[in-house]
Amino acid sequence: MTFPEFSSNDFDVFQIPSLESRMEVLIERVQRRLQKKLPHFEVGMFDIHLLVIFAIIYESPNKTTFDVK
Repeated sequence: MTFPEFSSNDFDVFQIPSLESRMEVLIERVQRRLQKKLPHFEVGMFDIHLLVIFAIIYESPNKTTFDVK
């Protein structure tokens, strides 16, 4: 399994002041290179708690590695 490399250009997106504009550029530059079919963690931050989920989608080629019977 290979992991896509990030360039300094990918991190320049955080200099964009508007959240909407920043999200558009993030989706355009970064998200297209990441494959959600690979196992990954999803993180949510709220005022009073932190949520971390390990996610693996059905299209993942190595989902049987994480299968719990």
